[in-house]
Amino acid sequence: MKRFVLKRTVSAVIVFFGATFLTFAMMMLAPGDAALEVAAARYGGEEYADRATVEWLRETEGLDRPVLVQYFL
Repeated sequence: MKRFVLKRTVSAVIVFFGATFLTFAMMMLAPGDAALEVAAARYGGEEYADRATVEWLRETEGLDRPVLVQYFL
């Protein structure tokens, strides 16, 4: 019985990380700049999001970090 529960738990962890990584990878491969999209959503459109705001968001949200670091954050 313990072996069955352990096997199911390990399988669930693998499926969890697989699903979240695939979802994250699809978001990373989506066209456009994520920081620009966040700025446009927060400040009412792309015309209100200047370059400094987009760069600030990129740094504060961690979008300038490597992909694996972003995934685990």
